[in-house]
Amino acid sequence: MTEHFIALEQRLIEGYHAQLQLYDRALDIVACTDESVHDLNAILHDIAAVDAELAEDKAVWRFSGYQPGPPLREVLAGVADRIRALSGIVDRRFVELQASKQALMPEVDECIQQRRMLHAYGKSS
Repeated sequence: MTEHFIALEQRLIEGYHAQLQLYDRALDIVACTDESVHDLNAILHDIAAVDAELAEDKAVWRFSGYQPGPPLREVLAGVADRIRALSGIVDRRFVELQASKQALMPEVDECIQQRRMLHAYGKSS
């Protein structure tokens, strides 16, 4: 491997380490119910920005045909693990929110019915 590709691999390792830290922060956010969706969105935006910065290096690496060394494989595996974990947590939270929404629907319907009745009685008096 040439010095150029050694430097390229090092840039990829550093970029993926940056993403790894951001994914860890995203996992912390989804683990805490008091954190905002906006915080998670901001972290995901930062991850996408790092990915955009790596785009050219990633394309050159893919085109080169070189196999990643152990440090790059390790950080890629870490990023993949974080993505799976984050995806699993977000999917579970989505299901929980859908269930909560369904559980609230009868209460919302009852409130709507009561408002209609109050409105109807208020107009007829």
